Amino acid sequence: MKKLIIVLVAIVVLGLAGFILPAAAQEGTPTPTSTPTPTPWLGLEVADVNAKLAQELGLNLGVIVLKVVEGGPAAQAGMLAKDIILTASQKPVNSVADLLAIVKASKVGDVLALTGRRGDAPMTWKVTVGEKPQPEPQSLIPGIPELAGIARGQLFGHILGGQINMTDKDGNPLTIQLLAGTVAALAEGSVTVKPNDGSANVTYNTNEVKVIGKLEVGAPVVVVSVNNQPRLIARAGARRLLQELNQSVPKPALHSLRGEVKEVSAQGITLVYGDKEVKVVFSQDLKVRPDKAQLVAGAKVMVVGQKQEEGTLLASQIVVLPQKIAPKALMDKVNRLRTKLQQGRSFTPHPSQPTPLRLPQT
Repeated sequence: MKKLIIVLVAIVVLGLAGFILPAAAQEGTPTPTSTPTPTPWLGLEVADVNAKLAQELGLNLGVIVLKVVEGGPAAQAGMLAKDIILTASQKPVNSVADLLAIVKASKVGDVLALTGRRGDAPMTWKVTVGEKPQPEPQSLIPGIPELAGIARGQLFGHILGGQINMTDKDGNPLTIQLLAGTVAALAEGSVTVKPNDGSANVTYNTNEVKVIGKLEVGAPVVVVSVNNQPRLIARAGARRLLQELNQSVPKPALHSLRGEVKEVSAQGITLVYGDKEVKVVFSQDLKVRPDKAQLVAGAKVMVVGQKQEEGTLLASQIVVLPQKIAPKALMDKVNRLRTKLQQGRSFTPHPSQPTPLRLPQT
């Protein structure tokens, strides 16, 4: 039980580490950073002038301002919503694409002379190109906005560790400690970890703890302890490590029973199995084949599921077996067919069967 709890906790921690560590950081190399190039920006939302509006305004082409960003370059130049832009820097603006191309070719600090109309009045605006604002930093972990602004390759360094208080199946208390850090040194039979919280380095005996993954100096690791006793050191961020951990979790054994349904309820069935009765409980993901409507008293079934307690099975799949034809019913069917043949009456055979010969009339 304790081993299972340790593995499950490690899966959660390493899953988080794998989510926040990019490939470069997982290998212990720094994540490159670059200064973004300023993007020219006017602070406008515009659209093409449609045919109906162009006819009303007596225009051929142009763009209409839908929205002016408050405090942006266009707002400071006095532009308003519903203004029409016809030229920019003495170049015709026949569409939104034209205006975007002119703005993109400019630099932050350039002054663009825009001409157009406001209602029936001609207008000229001198707009100083600004830098497009960067979007607000988003947290790498949804629901925790306090982590916004931390780069993906740096987030693991902000994980300090902590503990989880649990109980085992017998109610005994368990304190699971988690320590995040990087490998500071390696030696025969030992590994030294530098904790992310800045505390003193800790050396662990690799003969007494389970080590998962290839450890190397600078690699991010998670140390899992139970009641202050180190149990597991794993390299963080590698998916194959999670797969290895998953494989170490014992899978529940499946049992299959074949018998006859005695009773049916919304929660399960009572199955007569040999000279015993077994209570079969439906699981949430139960699959009944071919149809649950055939799961009735007297039906022959095969049940696959996990054994819960003595005399109880949690079913994940139930197969309703086909009913065998009784000998008397089979002979009645053969006799009816023989009568049809003797009378020379035609019948439609099964597609897989050859067409029977008709007997001559006498």
